[in-house]
Amino acid sequence: MVVACFGVQIIASVCYTYSCSDCYRHRSNDVSLCFNFIRQIFGMTLGFYSIPFGERIGFEWSFTVFSALCVVSFLPIIALMYHGKRWRVVLGEPSTY
Repeated sequence: MVVACFGVQIIASVCYTYSCSDCYRHRSNDVSLCFNFIRQIFGMTLGFYSIPFGERIGFEWSFTVFSALCVVSFLPIIALMYHGKRWRVVLGEPSTY
């Protein structure tokens, strides 16, 4: 469970820092709102369903699943870190409302 919780924190911190301070400073309030909303939804479901899930399949397997989810969700972030600048150039600046 420590690995899963650590992974959730690392994913949120890297995404937030990369998006807000490196890429879209002028949209940082919108980005932070989206990240916090998604993080709270994930945190609520993880806390709400982890005990019943662990009781059903066994806690060692449930924590393995949570850790695997963290690893899998971090893979797109690695791609974003290496190719993000090129993708931003191709897509251009986001439009204002």
